[in-house]
Amino acid sequence: MTAKATYHHGDLRNALVETATELVRAGGGESFSLRDAAAKLGVSANATYRHFDSKSALLTAVADVGAEKLGQKMRRKVAEAERQNERGDATTLAIAWFKATGRAYVAFAIEEPEIFRVMYGPHGVCQYARARAGQPPADPTGALILGEAVDRLVSAGVIGPENRAGGDVRAWTVFHGFSSAVVEGASYFPTKAARGQALEELLDFTLRGLGATMLTA
Repeated sequence: MTAKATYHHGDLRNALVETATELVRAGGGESFSLRDAAAKLGVSANATYRHFDSKSALLTAVADVGAEKLGQKMRRKVAEAERQNERGDATTLAIAWFKATGRAYVAFAIEEPEIFRVMYGPHGVCQYARARAGQPPADPTGALILGEAVDRLVSAGVIGPENRAGGDVRAWTVFHGFSSAVVEGASYFPTKAARGQALEELLDFTLRGLGATMLTA
């Protein structure tokens, strides 16, 4: 089915988001125009305005796709951690859950650097702000999954309930800062091994900052 035919079936919006996502991956959020996206699909620029009134609105939709994919990756990593620690006690599982969210966050940023930049750039909508405003998308975002991870730390007694408030945001700040440094090519992570070691040390650092005394998982 051609792009013009799918438009008549109401798929142009999704096609535009998919095309913009590909263009962002290839060259970043500033590398194309709304007209370029329309031309790639074989439709007129005017047709795109029925769905997006500006390129910024289209990039916000790309950011939403990125947030959904981040949430999916975090859930996969959490599921892996649960399988690997299925014989562990509640404490071990809670720590494994938490660390898996951090590893997934960093891995996503490395795999999708341009999407990551759009998610947290001027066109993106911070998923933490959206979740706190009571407007999470149907698919759980990384913000909600990380929040659940911190809840598990409390339930398992890894951190005290007095440290729960804002714990997910503090953890996200660390994960995001590390991910941003890696994406922007920070020279103090010269090799993949060095980056991996630094991340593991940072995960323990974050747990200690949240008040944990047990760190292994």
